Amino acid sequence: MNRRYHGICHMQMHIGRMQHRIIEARVRRLGIHPSQHILLMHLSQMGRFPSQAQIAEELDVSPASVARTLKRLETGGYIERCGSDVDGRRNEIAISKKGEAMVRRSREIFDRLEAATFENFSDAELDCLEALLGKVMANLRRMEQDGGNAGEEEMRSI
Repeated sequence: MNRRYHGICHMQMHIGRMQHRIIEARVRRLGIHPSQHILLMHLSQMGRFPSQAQIAEELDVSPASVARTLKRLETGGYIERCGSDVDGRRNEIAISKKGEAMVRRSREIFDRLEAATFENFSDAELDCLEALLGKVMANLRRMEQDGGNAGEEEMRSI
């Protein structure tokens, strides 16, 4: 085991968990469940509202989970549904004024977290970090596309 690689991977995972905990705590203070928040933010970034099956695929969750969360968002007043003019079997989803306010407040939270995360970083350091993380992502994508088999030769020799 390469201790340096292990330490860096541990830091990377720990950073992700820390950011997740910070965001989740702040989102809960806004009065919305984190799963509802994720779906609402996803909808706000779409520009169009796909089917529940498409949302489920994009978020890597079950269609039933999307249906339940949409129902809760509707009950909470964050979204509104109305029949589609194009397809009578389908409901159109729109973010309500309350939902739009939640999205704005959430973006402020994300902006503050991002600013605090990279406080005291120079532009050159941010450029370097971005390039290095891009390499990490490319390596992991190759491994993912390889069906997770990258490194198998090394494993067999152990």
